Amino acid sequence: MNAIGILCLAAWSCLLGSGAAADSDSYLHMAEFHVCQHSPCLPKGVGICRNTPGVGPGFQCSCPHGLNLLQGGRYCGDLDECSWGLHNCHGNATCTNSPYSFSCACNNGFWGDGQSSCNVDHCGNPSLNNCHASATCTNTVGSFSCACNNGYFGDGVTCHVDHCSNPSLNNCHTNATCTNTAGSFTCACKGGFSGDGITCTPTTYLKSTCGPKFLEKDGNDNPRVGTGTQLNIIHRSGSYFSIDIGGKCLQDRGQCNGGQGPTFTSCSTGDDQQFELTSDKELKSKDTSCCFDISGGCTGSSLLFYSCDGANKQNQQFEFVNSNT
Repeated sequence: MNAIGILCLAAWSCLLGSGAAADSDSYLHMAEFHVCQHSPCLPKGVGICRNTPGVGPGFQCSCPHGLNLLQGGRYCGDLDECSWGLHNCHGNATCTNSPYSFSCACNNGFWGDGQSSCNVDHCGNPSLNNCHASATCTNTVGSFSCACNNGYFGDGVTCHVDHCSNPSLNNCHTNATCTNTAGSFTCACKGGFSGDGITCTPTTYLKSTCGPKFLEKDGNDNPRVGTGTQLNIIHRSGSYFSIDIGGKCLQDRGQCNGGQGPTFTSCSTGDDQQFELTSDKELKSKDTSCCFDISGGCTGSSLLFYSCDGANKQNQQFEFVNSNT
């Protein structure tokens, strides 16, 4: 304490020198002394100093968020939220202190954000899930889900090799659909194509030029023209072909101009099942050289064989199309 009652702090020298006269000017000088200019709050640049002239030592320290005043109120040190229980970590999580803050991480055997949730880790423990070895396990709240990995198919609990997604693992035709089965696969020709799925050829419809009428067979295996929902599988042999609908082939039965008309029967290689489409678009039999005729003209539906009449009879004209529309 100097002569005029001003306290000199041990850490800083008084502005009044030893033995100096304590006059009024010196007193005013001391009154204006800003202790904070000398950074009494530590660490320097971290501790926050506020001058308090005439109060206590003449200054007061405070700290940024996350730090506490230590060492007699002058030093800012880290606040260990984890040790003091000042955190919001989940009961199944571990709190880790860090400068100015903390972090939460779910313990082994649990998953989540470490704060609002830590769920049982079913996927991390094979005894807690039944996913296949070729599947990926995904934790969900209170449970889990399984999904087969790329190259496999199934429900995730059972996974089979996905033959269909890898062309080297199946021999299906480009115009066929591959379907995986357990340990294998099947092939089926797509619409508009026929075959065993390994070989697929375009399925040709025979369409009447009368309008949207297509060659079909009725329930008694008699030929007719209709909506064209029955596929015509064409088996070619040179310029001639046979017409297969549902495993039965069209046969002319050797008669023209009425009489016993054509029918569908078991397929064979006989001339009575061989036909050609002439330049006049007539569907002509190789056996009798007769042509199909829509009975009753374009408004009819039944098919008979009559003498070919060139381009003069529209109800004897047909064409190949690859669609029944």
